[in-house]
Amino acid sequence: EELLILFLHASYYKLEAAKTFIDHYYTIKTHAPILFTRRDPLLQELQDYFSVIQVVILPEKDSQGNVVVIARLKQEDPTVYSHPLSIKTYIMVQDMAVLEHGTVPGFVHILDFKGLTFRHLANINLTIIKQYFTYIQEGYPGIISKDHVIHVVSVTEKILAMCKPFMKKELLAKLQVHSGDMESFYKMVPKKILPKDYGGDGETMEELQRRTCEKMLEHREWFIQDEKMRVDESKRPGKAKSAGDVFGLEGSFKKLDID
Repeated sequence: EELLILFLHASYYKLEAAKTFIDHYYTIKTHAPILFTRRDPLLQELQDYFSVIQVVILPEKDSQGNVVVIARLKQEDPTVYSHPLSIKTYIMVQDMAVLEHGTVPGFVHILDFKGLTFRHLANINLTIIKQYFTYIQEGYPGIISKDHVIHVVSVTEKILAMCKPFMKKELLAKLQVHSGDMESFYKMVPKKILPKDYGGDGETMEELQRRTCEKMLEHREWFIQDEKMRVDESKRPGKAKSAGDVFGLEGSFKKLDID
């Protein structure tokens, strides 16, 4: 019932659009198992990976009432970086944000690129990128208000060039890349709600990550049950869908070869 309300809100209370959202939500999760299975927060691989990245939900909303999520590297060593695990944990926090905050005006995502190198780039899988953007644009029961990229590094342009072909014009219009100092960013996201790590008045990223992980454990049963809710394509009216139908891709891209 709660999810139904979220889907209605995300589709601006248009019933047919909400029905399509629901179909996409479960279909995408069915055909992207690398991102949507093994999401039990108690799994050791997930707990360990939160020493590699930080994904947090800020306790205070921005001036428009949007919920803010920040993601960044905690360890900059590319040998411990996993692109699938990074996207999986990022989606888990995004899912939890919409469960926690429901029908807020929207969600603001802040991607901190500090520490990303060409060696990280070599681990990126285009299939994972496509699956992520398909979910966030067609199945995620929350409204994306803005995506900010901060701490622009040398690989930023290449990463964005890999993502943009999978982004619809509506999402591209919400993308804001902040090069140089942080002043343009502070004009859009109030400094007072940001963690101390970003010059704000809030808790540190370390403290916020601990809180976020605790919240994730509180939602453990939801993650376990969500994984059981999948589409039986043999019962779909008309033609059954494959991963290729859903994502427009057959097979998987290999990792990129970076000179």
